[in-house]
This record gives sequence, C-alpha cells and structure tokens, in this order.
Amino acid sequence: MEEDAFPAAEKILSDIEHVIKKDVD
Repeated sequence: MEEDAFPAAEKILSDIEHVIKKDVD
C-alpha cells in the first residue's frame, strides 16, 4: 500500500507544480 502512495504523491505534486507554473505565467 505504501509503495503505491509514493508514485501517486509524486503525480499529485507534479500536477500541482504544473498548475502553479500556469498561474505564474
């Protein structure tokens, strides 16, 4: 279960990063 949480968290973090970068642009 924990192993699956890492890739999921990474995807969420990257998604948030894209949103932030879009807001800044």
